[in-house]
Formats: sequence, C-alpha cells, structure tokens
Amino acid sequence: MFDISCGGNYLVVVYIFVKLLYLINIAAQLFLLDVFLGTPYHAYGVEVCGLLRQYVVVENDDAKLEPYYAVCQK
Repeated sequence: MFDISCGGNYLVVVYIFVKLLYLINIAAQLFLLDVFLGTPYHAYGVEVCGLLRQYVVVENDDAKLEPYYAVCQK
C-alpha cells in the first residue's frame, strides 16, 4: 500500500491512520449515544450554535466599569 521503508514516511502514515481512528471513534460514539438514549445528539452542537446566533449582543454602558477601563483611564 505505502512504501514505508523510510522512518519519516512510516511516522506520517501512522499519524494519519491514528487521526482517522479518532474520527471513526467520534462517529461511533455519537451513533451509540443516539441508539442508547433515543435522542438526536448528533445535531446537538449545530442546534446550540443556531440558538447562540439568535441572541443579539447589546452594547452596555456598564462595560466601561471593566478592569481595563478602571485601571487604564487617563
């Protein structure tokens, strides 16, 4: 499959293979979480990001009381 006679190539192939195993592990854990709990946790992160986008950041005058403004004012 790969010519891994050189030490550097072997390490790169092993590194990439381990990273692929990590990705497979993540997918398998999400799948098993869905199966055992019966809830769609595979979309949980996307839903949280969507909910966070709905909130609007409002400028606040109290923000001027943060330590930077309190210490660094001239």
